[in-house]
Amino acid sequence: MRLPRSVLGRLGLMAVLWSALIAVFWSLTTATDLVPDDRIAQTLVGAAATRAWQPEGSVTEMGLQADHFTDCVAFTQGLGEVVPPVSRVQQSMADVQLAPEGCAGVVEKLAALLSGQVVEGSPHFRYWHGYVLLSRPVLAWADVTTLRISLALLLGASLAALLVGLVRSVGPWAAGAFGLPLVLTSDLVALPMSTVHCIAWTVLLLGGAAAVWSVRKWGTWGAATCALLAGSAYVFVDLLTNPPAAVMVLLAGVLAGSAGSGVGPVRSARTAAIAGFVWGIGYTATWISKWLISATVFGIDAVYSQIQSMIAFRISGDYGTVEKRFGAATQANWDTWMHLDTLVTLAVVVCLLVTGVAFGLTIRRRPACLGWMAAFSAVSLVPFAWYEIVSNHSQIHAWFTFRSLPASLGVLMLGVAVTLRCRQMHEDPRPSTDHDDSDDRPPIHAGAGAVRQGSLPGP
Repeated sequence: MRLPRSVLGRLGLMAVLWSALIAVFWSLTTATDLVPDDRIAQTLVGAAATRAWQPEGSVTEMGLQADHFTDCVAFTQGLGEVVPPVSRVQQSMADVQLAPEGCAGVVEKLAALLSGQVVEGSPHFRYWHGYVLLSRPVLAWADVTTLRISLALLLGASLAALLVGLVRSVGPWAAGAFGLPLVLTSDLVALPMSTVHCIAWTVLLLGGAAAVWSVRKWGTWGAATCALLAGSAYVFVDLLTNPPAAVMVLLAGVLAGSAGSGVGPVRSARTAAIAGFVWGIGYTATWISKWLISATVFGIDAVYSQIQSMIAFRISGDYGTVEKRFGAATQANWDTWMHLDTLVTLAVVVCLLVTGVAFGLTIRRRPACLGWMAAFSAVSLVPFAWYEIVSNHSQIHAWFTFRSLPASLGVLMLGVAVTLRCRQMHEDPRPSTDHDDSDDRPPIHAGAGAVRQGSLPGP
């Protein structure tokens, strides 16, 4: 695919792609309402009876509480009726579900639905609930166990796609430097127990994989277009679980893809900054588009009132033990992470020591390569900024928002690996494939090859 030559043409293409994506999102979520509600209710009642689904709560293999509340919302999404009754399309826009205050009584509501009673559903129109594209069909024609297996396979495939992209761009050591801290210091393997979280992380990792490929093929415009669509796709399936991890992994993919293409750290960092900005546009615009769609049923005033109050609460609202001091949210997430397993503390210490050694070696032998470490380090700080901005949410839900920290550690170690590869490349020079990096440093000559300072050879 060839991009338009003019800036306006490329911006127009991005706008068309985004508009088409919103139309696809609305069409698909509306179509899932055609899945028979009674089949889903029957599956869930049976799963609750056999304990395949435990709406009262369960503990994951990592010792953390599985997000049973969000699963109750996800499993019952689309069940129940809007009162007073509305058309089928309007009901789809309302996003009714049977667990507005938690999982208490949800099985009884499902049983009443099966008996033919009219059960009132509670609107949950703040989100797109894109996960229903998988959950509703599988629950209707299979079972909860099949859904969990499907989630595990999709999560594994998305992680593999990202790691393969990193291997092709910056080598197997760099891919391992990212993947090992992420997997070993998180509860990623237990995510299929929580439907929404698992689907969100699947889309998150695919966004990173797409970023590596897009920036290698189309440069800055490819990264920006990918970021726009990735931000939209993430908010489509997510319920505000780990947005900082989503943008952070995407930006790490942009940097790694640029490095693998031979682009220097200055230009790569600028491309990543543009991608991060555009990701925010896609994320925010897609979320707002859902609110506007919901306003066609409930009215703009009702939608605005609910959204405005929830935003104010999530940023600085009062709730239980929530503290309003700076750093409280970061501390809550850090403590949750450290208590996950004794291996976590050891891994963090080892990774920080390796980072310090790599910094020392690079600043002595090839300081121009420190640009890579600086770029990846800056990206790895995204979760800390998010925690303090959305402090209330990050403290209340620290038991799942902490997952951005293992990803942050992975991004930091990826930066170390890329930096060391840059240093080794200069010690064993090879011709660079970089042909579009005119605003980075001029090439230096060593041996028979010429390379640019701070750049990496192509794969």
